[in-house]
Amino acid sequence: MVALSDENFTARAEHLREIAEESIGALSGDRCLMVGSGTGHNTIEFGRSYEEVYALDVVERDFPAIVDHAILADGTRLPYDDGTFDLSCAISVVEHVLPPENRYLLVEEMVRCTKPGGYVFFQIPNGRFPLELHTGLPLIHWLPGGKEFAIKQGYTTLEQVHIPSRKALTKWVADTGAEVLVSRGFTYPSDTIPKYHAVYDALKAVGLFQVFPFGNVVIGKVPEQ
Repeated sequence: MVALSDENFTARAEHLREIAEESIGALSGDRCLMVGSGTGHNTIEFGRSYEEVYALDVVERDFPAIVDHAILADGTRLPYDDGTFDLSCAISVVEHVLPPENRYLLVEEMVRCTKPGGYVFFQIPNGRFPLELHTGLPLIHWLPGGKEFAIKQGYTTLEQVHIPSRKALTKWVADTGAEVLVSRGFTYPSDTIPKYHAVYDALKAVGLFQVFPFGNVVIGKVPEQ
């Protein structure tokens, strides 16, 4: 895979924030939670208008300076009280939950920790995109046994990747009792794609990304009590 620069990561985070604000308005409030801080770019972009920013991860990492409360923790057992956050986010996280049958527990925990009237934001890659986005391998995940073959060839990161469908993630959010506000695919702007802008724009122009969106977003609202 081609490495992403800080500018690429920042542009992607900005685009995801725009998607969120199209549906729920300006992101602001008392407390924001980022489950899986990753590179920190999404934490910075989503958390910058909140009084306090909480972030957690399952591995040691340098959390961005914007984070007020950082811990190592499992997202399927969040160490927070019910109704703590105005916004809870998991960006490129759900597909890495192990064992994969616990992915619903992450969704359930995030909804539990979010205030009545607050929001949960989930972004996942599209598991049917022609390029397997964690390895850069074309079409390998479309083939019967393709994932297992790739793992045997040394692409061991795939052992920890179990991408749910948008339909499944939407159902999990709804099953918690949250109202699903958004469930849709999306495509990043070309300035978030390193080196191959012309190819990316050409594929976008012919409608490929309407059939195979780059990723999926599901946004839920926790019901008022």
